[in-house]
Amino acid sequence: MRILLSILAVACLLPVPCASAEESVIIQHSFGGSPDAALSDSPVDSSKDSSGWAYAHESILADGKFGVGKGHTRNAYLPFTPEPGHIYTCTLKLEISNPLDDSSKDSTDWAAIGLSDKPGKGLLPLSSACSLLLRRDGRGQVNLRGESGNPNRDDNHSAKVIHGATTATLGLVLNTSGSDWEITYQIDGEDVGTRIFQTKPEIQFLGIGQTATAEGRFVELKLTQADP
Repeated sequence: MRILLSILAVACLLPVPCASAEESVIIQHSFGGSPDAALSDSPVDSSKDSSGWAYAHESILADGKFGVGKGHTRNAYLPFTPEPGHIYTCTLKLEISNPLDDSSKDSTDWAAIGLSDKPGKGLLPLSSACSLLLRRDGRGQVNLRGESGNPNRDDNHSAKVIHGATTATLGLVLNTSGSDWEITYQIDGEDVGTRIFQTKPEIQFLGIGQTATAEGRFVELKLTQADP
């Protein structure tokens, strides 16, 4: 018994491993609104620094469903301005209900998450800093934009296909803790690409969007902040 008590006493004096930094939720939205209402009229479930949608195309509904609407690209934006010294994780779970894998142009239409300098209806405002797409053919597409001396290019990565519908969680992990900001792209929690910004990007919005013939539903949008 004395030996056991001595062991316990020593154990109590040992340093306790430090827990990893806790994440705080900045934005969380589960698209639980009415299928008869527009997303722009739906309050955000939880938003620390935002009063609501800065802009949302009328074709995106409060229950997250999206489909072919007026115009070519349809986006929605929530205000978000990252600050130095943090790690921000943006995730968007979505499903595409009309998958198509026939190598046609329509099969490359997509839904996406991106970081932007302004709200806008076109593709470039959605991905003015960076974006990650899920295409109808079941592939993830990383967009790396805005680097001097580095022309726009696309890197394709496989995404997960479930029961005939394309379903995935797209992630953007923005690390602002160093002198150079870094973005890591994730599909279903797996890293699929990394970029170091040569200059600090102008980011004022977290955006989601859909283009052309892609139909489906946004399931959950989440933005968290942690310290390294």
